[in-house]
Amino acid sequence: MYLVTIDTDRCDGCGTCETSCPAQYLVVSDGKADIGDGECMGCESCVSICPQEAISLQEL
Repeated sequence: MYLVTIDTDRCDGCGTCETSCPAQYLVVSDGKADIGDGECMGCESCVSICPQEAISLQEL
């Protein structure tokens, strides 16, 4: 199980995390990345692709 944290102060809502997430776990809502339905696979694609470095991932 993984915990995804989004720094909303850094996030500019560009959507690169949403399009890169194979689990469709991240969505852009109200101009910011947010956690959607489903379960994070821990692939870290969102972490590595975010141009604002606004996403972190922690294994629980």
